[in-house]
Amino acid sequence: MMTHIRVITAHVSPRSNKECEYEDLCKEGHKVTCSQIQDGPPCIEGELHSALAVPGIVRECLAAERDGVDAIVIDCVGDPGLVAAREAVRIPVIGPGEASVHLASMLARKFSVLAPSPNVVPLIEEKCRLYGLENRLASAVAIDATVSDVVSGSHEGLLNQLVTVGANCVEEHGAGALIIGCTGFVGYAPQIADRLLSRKLDVPVISPLRTALRFAQCISSLGLRHSPKSYPFASMIVSGL
Repeated sequence: MMTHIRVITAHVSPRSNKECEYEDLCKEGHKVTCSQIQDGPPCIEGELHSALAVPGIVRECLAAERDGVDAIVIDCVGDPGLVAAREAVRIPVIGPGEASVHLASMLARKFSVLAPSPNVVPLIEEKCRLYGLENRLASAVAIDATVSDVVSGSHEGLLNQLVTVGANCVEEHGAGALIIGCTGFVGYAPQIADRLLSRKLDVPVISPLRTALRFAQCISSLGLRHSPKSYPFASMIVSGL
């Protein structure tokens, strides 16, 4: 059965081409479409940015549901507006951060998150606590960059930093799996895994967007959606958007 997934960009800056993260889904006959919020922050680097993005995210989720989309992915590891979106629509809404930490917890006893900026580390730590996996987080460690650098910076320079930091997380912090802490690191996961393997460090490296897309496809194909008991439908609020 074909699944139509909508990927929502949670900032107003130009979005990068991420087709390589979902081309395998399309080859299997699924459909992935993209949209972007019209008003909000230029990037997500903390709770304030997340809060500013929420109204736009909810609007895009409502539009996706009206378009007949089967599931939604919010394109940010910080999962901005995730709970609000689940209360706004009756189709599955997946956050790459939540999906990735739960996948990592199934693949390893401890995992680390490779953050794009020091500003993102507190957000990642708080999300792990919220998702009940604080004790499984070996570390959240940032490279020397910003979220904007992920799109505009040197690919090789960023890759080298991620490999160095990732190796330290495995060797010093005891991580058995690594999560890339920004969906803007398009196509980095297999390259990081290969370079770590060349150092004799054999650990899974998780791409958050790719993981979220697969979760969305799986949940939709199983005929499941988020529990209205946990995420009550906010009809009176939604009618005003």
